Amino acid sequence: MTAMRIIHPESVVRRKKHKLIRRHYVNPGPNFMWHIDSNDKLKPYGFAIHGCIDGFSRRILWLEVGPSNKNPYIIASYYLNCLRRLKVTPKIIRANLGTENQVVSFLQTYFRFSEAIVEMARKALFLAKVVIIKELSSGGDLRDSGKYDESDPLHCDCLRFCFTRLLRKGLNNIASEWNQHRLQVRKQREYDCAQGIPDILYFLPEASNTESFGTAVNDDDINTCYEMYVRELPNLYGCSEKLLEIVNIIKPNYTHPENTEQALSLFMELIRILNEQL
Repeated sequence: MTAMRIIHPESVVRRKKHKLIRRHYVNPGPNFMWHIDSNDKLKPYGFAIHGCIDGFSRRILWLEVGPSNKNPYIIASYYLNCLRRLKVTPKIIRANLGTENQVVSFLQTYFRFSEAIVEMARKALFLAKVVIIKELSSGGDLRDSGKYDESDPLHCDCLRFCFTRLLRKGLNNIASEWNQHRLQVRKQREYDCAQGIPDILYFLPEASNTESFGTAVNDDDINTCYEMYVRELPNLYGCSEKLLEIVNIIKPNYTHPENTEQALSLFMELIRILNEQL
């Protein structure tokens, strides 16, 4: 606070008077601006969540879970996978200034530049911290009961193995339900957004008297970027390859959990067996 009073004394005075100057949020159509950010609520359990949403339609473009949301190559894979599905890149990406977004920053500039939009390529990244997904779990129970020790790498790896696919399925369901529900948004002075169903707002912009602001991309460019910048992606289970080998040895006929009860039961069984072997 002492430093803030020296560097930005006027801002400190405004804040004390509750007279913050808010910027007007402008988003004229789909693919004008994508917002990306991570959620760390489940990080104590080894699960890192990352998501992206279209600013105009509020359509969730991806909502992923993995062992890290700080690895720039993992974030780049989410971005490139989304481009593969949609065949378009946005005019602007808004994210935070973390190193996890460095590769996405380069790729976004590349795809904009590849369409000969030189000036817009320089402006393709507008970085500012945002929050796009709410907390998914209050947490605490598994740790408090003593069943899970977050300081033990083996516990973390086993928990990822047992729960990653279930979490990914749950996140996909959340995104699907959100994208198909009707938004009822109150108009505000700083943010005047369209109302409707995110999927329709995104894919049928003409229904809202607007257009898509995205730049078309092709599979060859995406595949080239994937080969150059996406490295050492985690497997579908989110755990180490070593653990997969061990599980196939000690429990070769296991069936993957279909619900949280089965996942917890498998986790406890794996920990018991592995502790007996060590």
